[in-house]
Amino acid sequence: AIFADPGATALDNVDGDLTSKIVLTGSVYTNIIGTYRLTYKVSDAAGNPADEVSRIVNVVKAAATIEISELTQYFNENRLGVTVATVPAGLPVIVTYNGSATVPMAIGKYAVVATINDINYEGKSSSTFEILPGIKDGVRIYSDGNLIYVIIEKIKTGAHLSVLDINGRTLYETTALSEGMNWITQNFNSGGYIVRLQVDDKQYSTKVILTKKQRF
Repeated sequence: AIFADPGATALDNVDGDLTSKIVLTGSVYTNIIGTYRLTYKVSDAAGNPADEVSRIVNVVKAAATIEISELTQYFNENRLGVTVATVPAGLPVIVTYNGSATVPMAIGKYAVVATINDINYEGKSSSTFEILPGIKDGVRIYSDGNLIYVIIEKIKTGAHLSVLDINGRTLYETTALSEGMNWITQNFNSGGYIVRLQVDDKQYSTKVILTKKQRF
C-alpha cells in the first residue's frame, strides 16, 4: 500500500494562506515495518519561519489468519503434526506442541499454538491436537486417564485381558470381553500399567497411564 499523506495547512495574518509553501521532509515506506517522522516547515514572505510541526507514522504488521486442521490422528510410530493454512496463503508459521517445537508421536493431547513468522504479517491461533491409539488387527487399547478402554472388532474363539503393574505383577484379569467397546471397571491407583490382551491366537500389549483412582 502507498501512504497517503494527509498534509498540513498554514495561514499567515499578512500573507494569508501559505499551505502551498509548506516544505515536507521525511518519507514513509509502507513495505518496511517501523516508525517514521514527517516534518512540515513554512515561512512567510518576509522570511519569518513558523514553528515546525511533525507527524509520526507507524507502519505495523498486517493481520493474517491461520486455520489449523487434522487435529485428531492415530498413533503409527511416526511423528504426527497438524496442518496449517494462512490467509494470505503461504506465510511461514511456527507450530508448538505443549510449548515445544518438536512434533509429537506419543499418544495423548497437546496444546497447539500456531504463530505467523513473517516481517509483514502477524497472527496466532491455538487448538488441541490429539493422538489416539492406532488400530492394529482390529484392536485398540487406550486410556483417557480415568478408565482403560479396549475396542475389539472381531472375536472368533475368545479373548483374555490382563492388567499388570510396572513390575509385571498381574492386578486384574478378565475374559468377559465382547466385540466393540469394552471398559475396565476396576479400581486402580494413579500410575503406569501394562495391558495385555489375547484375541483368538493374537497377542497385544500396551502401556497406559491412569491419573485418577477409579471409583464405582
